[in-house]
This record gives sequence, C-alpha cells and structure tokens, in this order.
Amino acid sequence: MRRHVDGEMGKTESFWTRNVKLIAFLLTVVILLGIPVAYFAIRDYKPEDTRPQMTLEQLKELAGRPGQVTQEELDRYRGENEERKIDGVTVEVYYYITVGDRYHLDAVKVLVPETGTVQNDKTQITGAELSYLSVYDRVTRERLDLLSKNADVDAFFGD
Repeated sequence: MRRHVDGEMGKTESFWTRNVKLIAFLLTVVILLGIPVAYFAIRDYKPEDTRPQMTLEQLKELAGRPGQVTQEELDRYRGENEERKIDGVTVEVYYYITVGDRYHLDAVKVLVPETGTVQNDKTQITGAELSYLSVYDRVTRERLDLLSKNADVDAFFGD
C-alpha cells in the first residue's frame, strides 16, 4: 500500500475496490463448486410418485395368488422398478415395493421377445408370468419365496 505524501489528494477507496482480487477469487470458487453440486442435484431428481402405497392386506391378497400376479398390478403401486435392456430391448423388469414399515415385495419379470423381429415396442414383448416373487420381513429378516410350492403365507404373516 502506498504511503500518503503531503500535498497529494487522497483517493477514496471502498471495501470493494480494495479487495477486487479476493472477491473475484471467491466468486470463481463458488461458481466452480456450484456447477458439480447443481449437476448432481438435477441428475438425482425424481418426480414425486403419486401412486398409492401397497397395504398389508393388498400384499396378503397378492401373496395368496402368486402365479396370477401381473406386471400391470405391480405398476399400480408406489415403489421402485428398473428395466434391464439389451440392444435397446427391455428383457427384465425389477420391482421393489415397500409395504408399511416392516415388509417389502421383490419381483422380477423376464420379458421374452415374440417370434419374428425384435423391436423396441412393448407390444412386441411378452412374458407369461413373474419369474421371481418374494416378500422380505425387515424385522425378522426372513424371506418368503411366493412362487415356491411350499410357501406358507399364513405362517409368514402370522395369521
């Protein structure tokens, strides 16, 4: 900083003019750190799921008829589902549906392309039934495979 010499007029400085380099540095840091944070916040954004939560009674009803549960029924309930694609064609759909605070339902449906040309059109894809359907109890850490012939649904739910 320059010393004041008698006879010279002093210049008026403010905080902003004295610290221009510091302010520019801090703004650069904020921008450079803000871009990745904004990117990850936008990338992870999921719209709110407005489908109804599956109730325990609905879970018991589905568990009572495991061979007849369809993909459309599972799509009606709030939960997560992922699709595995090969060459742009969906070949498997995974479902994870939380039921209350205690249970969750896991399901996998394998989709088989119809004979002929394979296209990325869901009307061209068929699947007879679910290939995996199970209920997991988070309290007792037990899993019941509903597609098993000896699955005792009443004993699992404590009825």
